[in-house]
Amino acid sequence: MTEKKTKKPTLREQIQKLMEEVNQLKNDKLYLRADMDNQRKNYDKRIEEINKYRYESFAYDLLDIVDDFEREIKITNNESPIYAKLVNLLNKYKIKKIYESPHDIYNPDYDNVITYVPVTDVNEDNKIVDIFKPGYMYGDKVLRYEDVVAGRYSGETNEE
Repeated sequence: MTEKKTKKPTLREQIQKLMEEVNQLKNDKLYLRADMDNQRKNYDKRIEEINKYRYESFAYDLLDIVDDFEREIKITNNESPIYAKLVNLLNKYKIKKIYESPHDIYNPDYDNVITYVPVTDVNEDNKIVDIFKPGYMYGDKVLRYEDVVAGRYSGETNEE
């Protein structure tokens, strides 16, 4: 009978194999630690984002009230102390108008053209003619785009 003898690993080979297993476990541990750190960072980032913009929907709803106050001020030429308090409250929470003063250059990052009106000068093309609703920022995020009326040059002149 032929008997197959299995070669028994030497002590050196056993040590080598165990060292490889130890190294693999160390690598696995490092990858798991890195993965956990990344998950913690992502979690912290999400919490920060949630906290940063937690008043967004409430602030957006308040903008209609601010618009009503501003229309009333235009009509009566009389600023309400309640309006001033409301604006201070918005500023406290970093909610500010995108533009504090009228501007004439259309910026698609902040402006939403609701309609175009014809203009006769090519230099007035895509320039803001009127502001329908002011835009607001909440921190560094657009809360509401500014609704504007812009000029559109058709290429025609009104000469006879």
